[in-house]
Amino acid sequence: MQKSSQYLLVTEYEVDPSKQKKTIEKWYECFNAEKNVRTLYYNEKMHSLLEIYGFSDLTQLNQELIVQSKSSYAQQILPWMDSDWRRQVLGLKDIVIDQNGIIPNSLYLQLRYIEVPLKKYEEYDNWRKNTIFKYVRQKEQIKSFLAYHTILSTRPGVMFICGFDCPTEDYLEIFSADEFQKISNEAKNKYIYNGPNGLFTKVYQQA
Repeated sequence: MQKSSQYLLVTEYEVDPSKQKKTIEKWYECFNAEKNVRTLYYNEKMHSLLEIYGFSDLTQLNQELIVQSKSSYAQQILPWMDSDWRRQVLGLKDIVIDQNGIIPNSLYLQLRYIEVPLKKYEEYDNWRKNTIFKYVRQKEQIKSFLAYHTILSTRPGVMFICGFDCPTEDYLEIFSADEFQKISNEAKNKYIYNGPNGLFTKVYQQA
């Protein structure tokens, strides 16, 4: 039975470094009761927070945007924000390794983004099932691996959301291994817009 949410609203925002811990505390004060549909991660080096909200129908999106911008949490942290809300809406395409809920719950999370020209997308979609997906299913360090596609975003394309609990360096070795590098190079040469420069990744820790 599918557990992962059909849609995600992913919102990232930077906060004053001296207020990051306080911001996280405020988030839990306001949203702890919704932890089955909403989670928070952070990137300490970038002083950014990553909020993920899972929902089943796009008609729910407008209400969530109102909640996000008008909630008591938003009003309390406003003086500490160093950026605007950076939002994107994602739609689920493939469950490679399902998670134990509709939203990520691993200790660490990596977002892996690429853009594929639409004329190549169908071919790429078939290709990745026998390459990327087959490879990651063999790696016990990966607790969840989901393929989403942007519906609304300033960074359009494929978004792989990867969850793991092991040390970050052990997880990253999976993607630096020779076997995966061959897969990655094939993708860059055949499918990824902007080739070798077309892969964006970022790692977060659960708040």
